[in-house]
Amino acid sequence: MGVTFLQANLNHSARAQDLLLQSMAEWDLDVAVVAEPYAVPSLPHWAGDLDDLVAIVARPGAAPPLAIKKRGNGFVVAVRGEYAIIGVYFSPNRDLPALERFLDALGPEIRRLAPLKVFVAGDFNAKSTAWGNPATEPKGRKVEETPEWSRPGPPGSTRSRVDAWVSHRKAQPYWREPHDPAHDAAARLTIFVSMTYSIL
Repeated sequence: MGVTFLQANLNHSARAQDLLLQSMAEWDLDVAVVAEPYAVPSLPHWAGDLDDLVAIVARPGAAPPLAIKKRGNGFVVAVRGEYAIIGVYFSPNRDLPALERFLDALGPEIRRLAPLKVFVAGDFNAKSTAWGNPATEPKGRKVEETPEWSRPGPPGSTRSRVDAWVSHRKAQPYWREPHDPAHDAAARLTIFVSMTYSIL
């Protein structure tokens, strides 16, 4: 069964949040990770971090339901069927050592989610040529080199842990799982990084 994901930064705009929900319905999207939402409603298909900086929203009434696993500062972890979603937001005002601590905190969360397909999405505010920026900055290099996703995949796999760096500069504003039965699902870790898709 295919699944579609959308990542967007709403810049705390009520109008943008309304348009996001409308776009999810029109585009028949399953899950969105929202950086800087206007608000995180107390609804079963919404999951927000402790600081209301990032949220995961599933299409209302769709099965399987969204199960919240953990909330932290700048991240939220939820599971929906065979997919684990980690929504992240890292402020551009924070320094490189703070980013290192943030990424170190994400590693154990990713490991706990095996053998699910893991999506890390949101806004790291880190620039790298790997996801379409014209140059790589120290924060971007740190995100690229994070041990949890730069190490090889499971034993016997020829794939790295990262299945794809997804950027709206290279593709659609959303990601749809390929329908390829030969695809090595055991190594799946897809990262949406440092990008914003504006729906205004």
